[in-house]
Amino acid sequence: MPFIGKFEKLVAMYNGRKPVKEASQRNESKRLIGLTKQFFGNWSYEIDRKTFRNMLVRYYEGMPMKFHTEVMEKIIKQYGGDIEKLSQDLFANSIFTKQQGLLDFLESDKADGIKVITEDPLYQLSINYYRVFVERISRQRGAWQVKMLPLYKIFQEGMLEMKRDQVLYPDANGSLRVSYGTVRGCEPEDGLSYRYYTTMDGMYDKYLNNPDDLEYFLPKKMRELYQKQDYGRYADKEGRLRVCFLTDAHTTSGNSGSAVVNAKGELVGINFDRLWQGVASDFCYDENICRNIVVDIRYILFVLEKYAPFSYVFDEICIE
Repeated sequence: MPFIGKFEKLVAMYNGRKPVKEASQRNESKRLIGLTKQFFGNWSYEIDRKTFRNMLVRYYEGMPMKFHTEVMEKIIKQYGGDIEKLSQDLFANSIFTKQQGLLDFLESDKADGIKVITEDPLYQLSINYYRVFVERISRQRGAWQVKMLPLYKIFQEGMLEMKRDQVLYPDANGSLRVSYGTVRGCEPEDGLSYRYYTTMDGMYDKYLNNPDDLEYFLPKKMRELYQKQDYGRYADKEGRLRVCFLTDAHTTSGNSGSAVVNAKGELVGINFDRLWQGVASDFCYDENICRNIVVDIRYILFVLEKYAPFSYVFDEICIE
């Protein structure tokens, strides 16, 4: 469903009231081509179908009727409640489960419009779910959160007053917020070895080898800085600019954006991701393959100083 949701912008371009330039449509198709290749590069038809089937059953049986969509009700009734058969047919007949068919469509001139997308049952089911979520869940939740903010402040003041003689732990909202580890690479699969850091050389190579993939696009100024090797004081001893590094710290959802400090308490990076081979660490941590990915502070400072100058930032920090 999240993958299908990425096609809504393209649909809106074709079905919107105001005409959209063909160049914009082509650019959006190119973006989706890159996302499609990325999605199917690590996707299992049968695992996804079974996950879809199980989640649809739980949602249909566990959620109140006001959160059911008309499309969901209609399709389930058509199959007499047989979600197994429903999932088999939907996946077998959907363009979103066929990489080549989807790529062929995105690369075509779309003379027949966008119907191949909008009439797809998986698309209809997914988009209707999102609309229900936005209209009946997300907006109401946002309104309640606004009302709760001043009450939460009163609650916090009461807790501090009641436990003024105690050291209170931070409210981590149920997620891990502090972790520790060492900087090191890994060999997550047979024959696959990850060095503990990446450099600007790799970013530039990916840009050159994937010219139509917006995920790897480098702006002109960034390319010029690379070609001149103009890294200023942020280059390593070999003259390269390090971009990211790996550590074996145990992280989870909620750690993204966390400051990464060394043993001296100095900021050395910002945590933002994990190796996909180790994402199961939420359930079982394996020190041999679980690695979190950190953007190197030198790259961040390089961007702030060389690419998009923000001089006032450097007036507030100490760089060693």
